[in-house]
Amino acid sequence: MHRIAARNEHGAIFQIVDLLKKEGYDTTGETGPKARLLPMPVTILIQKPHERVSFWNNFVDPFRPFLHGLDFLNKNAGSLATQVKNLKNDPCPSNVCLALEEGPDARTYIQKVDNNVLNMWISSNMVWGLPIFAVVSMLHEFLANLLKCHLGSCWWSTMCLAVELKHLELWKPYSHNPYTSEVEGFPMISINLNRWRRELSTLLTEGGEGKSFVDPFFTSVAVPIIKANKLIQQNELDEAHAAVGGCQSKDWKRACQNFIKARKEQNEHNG
Repeated sequence: MHRIAARNEHGAIFQIVDLLKKEGYDTTGETGPKARLLPMPVTILIQKPHERVSFWNNFVDPFRPFLHGLDFLNKNAGSLATQVKNLKNDPCPSNVCLALEEGPDARTYIQKVDNNVLNMWISSNMVWGLPIFAVVSMLHEFLANLLKCHLGSCWWSTMCLAVELKHLELWKPYSHNPYTSEVEGFPMISINLNRWRRELSTLLTEGGEGKSFVDPFFTSVAVPIIKANKLIQQNELDEAHAAVGGCQSKDWKRACQNFIKARKEQNEHNG
């Protein structure tokens, strides 16, 4: 079994890519896309799951996990509140296996330990592509707020890692970790959780521009990112770069600007 311990998502992904390149083997592509496999158990420990953004030197899209995470929480919030109801009032260490709608193809467990810290475990037979740590981290933070706990660590266990070869060659994460000195995250939830859920629903169904939100996460982080993503779809990259410049979460802002810069360079190269 391989064990990976990392401060955050970025550090874990850097180690995963390195491990696959060193010890994985390539499939023939006869029954699917050519891929690099590591067919053995791997356990990944994320020590600071709130540092959920990874940083790349090329065009890996950070908008998709951000938007998927919000949509995922919007679909699951109601059922999650019911599932963890007993855990909320239990003073003893205990755990719950969550049932998630359109969630990761995995078993997801949370455990509240006696110092009021919420840990999370993800268990799956295979992780195809990079684990969607950002989405899981957003779920983790939501549950910690729901249970009024501190955010603990997150473990991801799998029997096999797999990445398409064409992606493995393209993925070039920063070798250093910007969270150590250059960027920091932004709290996702700062208000009453029921109000936060209503504001999330409004954001996703009606859009954010022109709306009045109480939680600064929506106004200062989500709205600029969503606006920039729409501009990218229209290939208005300069406008998208300016829009995401208004994002107050330094980690998401850095990752999104990197992506837009790489997209512009690719467009210029292709003429």
